[in-house]
Amino acid sequence: MSTLGVFTGVLLSILLTFDGFLYGTGILNKSGSLNIYIATLLLIIFVGFILIQVNNAIRLLSRPAFLVLSICIVIFIFSALLSNIVALNTLKLVRDLIYISTYFIVFFAFIVISFHPGQKIFFLSFFKVYFIINLLVFPILAILLVFFHPITGRFEGVYGAPTLSGNITALLAGYLILKGREYFSFFMVFILIVTSIALIFLTGTRSALIIVLLAFVLKGVAGAGKKYVLIALCVSFICSGILIYLYMDIISIFIEQSVMTNRILSVDDVEGGSLATRINWYSLLFNQIVESNFLGGFGPGAAENNLGYIPHFDFLKNYYDYSIVGGGIYMIIILLFCRNVNIQITAYSFLTYLMISLHNAFLVPVLMINWIFIVIGLLNSKTVFKHSNTSN
Repeated sequence: MSTLGVFTGVLLSILLTFDGFLYGTGILNKSGSLNIYIATLLLIIFVGFILIQVNNAIRLLSRPAFLVLSICIVIFIFSALLSNIVALNTLKLVRDLIYISTYFIVFFAFIVISFHPGQKIFFLSFFKVYFIINLLVFPILAILLVFFHPITGRFEGVYGAPTLSGNITALLAGYLILKGREYFSFFMVFILIVTSIALIFLTGTRSALIIVLLAFVLKGVAGAGKKYVLIALCVSFICSGILIYLYMDIISIFIEQSVMTNRILSVDDVEGGSLATRINWYSLLFNQIVESNFLGGFGPGAAENNLGYIPHFDFLKNYYDYSIVGGGIYMIIILLFCRNVNIQITAYSFLTYLMISLHNAFLVPVLMINWIFIVIGLLNSKTVFKHSNTSN
């Protein structure tokens, strides 16, 4: 085990759930109110780490992919500053620049780590600790938090929000489906996946379920065997159903209805941010982008001010606020660093980002950074989708 890997896994798990824990204990009135402070702290920590690993960082910056990405970041900042002239909102400009800087630095720091001779041990240690904390320790802690902060609706988890808990659980579960045998026994992977699917149903997060299904599909397409995928999927859902049925009295604390009428199976919900509402938002913003000759760039916070809500689609929000460069920055990252690896990795990275972007991942460090971890993990194992019959 790598001491640095274990320490990083524990530290980031605590940092990324800090405000959710405070909300769960009743200290904070709103989950996510510390997002910008957490992002700033992470930015400082990882900049310090890069300075410690300055030699590896300099060698990395000389690579074409990072040169291109660095140029894109500079263009993004420049377009953001120009957009701020159009619609002066300096506070939101600073907020967004802190977020984009944090995500880039975290991504860069983990790539720097991969240049270290012992990087394999680091990643094994980091992911193993991170999975155990987030998929075993935190769910138990979230149940205990109910005594401080009673829940009558969807299961909020330790993150203090159903969509966060659902999507983060799904990202980690999807990664376990694709690569879990590298860290745990088959039995342990199975238990973690079953628990994750049950938690996803409790949160009522549909995009989370799609992420897990996507991982199963890619596992089968890439050669794990259709029979393996079908059996694993069926058994996981059956076990999840049994678990929910046996503990329905306890689960009723978290959900108002039975599983068959749970929100995750509904398309008729009409609360703010629902599917129908979001489609209307997307249509309004896209039409205005078209009217600007597809340039966008209406200024920091323009999409939020226009709708009265955060749009729930990062690509469209950033496109609207900061032009096409702002909208495509994460897609550029995916294409740059996944270009030489298996097409399944590129597809999974892109589609999972698309799913979490529907929940404002750009403004939520805990969600965006979990996605970065998944992409980094996949990039450090190009053979992740290659499984022999004996290994399964």
